[in-house]
Amino acid sequence: NCYIGNTIKIISKKIKINFKDISIKELNHYGEIILIGSGKGVTPVSKIKELKWKKKKNDCYNKLNKIYKSIA
Repeated sequence: NCYIGNTIKIISKKIKINFKDISIKELNHYGEIILIGSGKGVTPVSKIKELKWKKKKNDCYNKLNKIYKSIA
């Protein structure tokens, strides 16, 4: 589940966002994890040490951050 706050509501009007539950086992299939919120805006996760996960790219972050900066 995800809290749908104002920031993600505005961003989702500009770009299609698919919400999907993923398991920890599936995490390595993803190259980016992005946090979106009013306080921090759009923030990339660079690594999760305990799970040995590291960011592989910035494509989605760059796109979302550009949208966020245009509305902030």
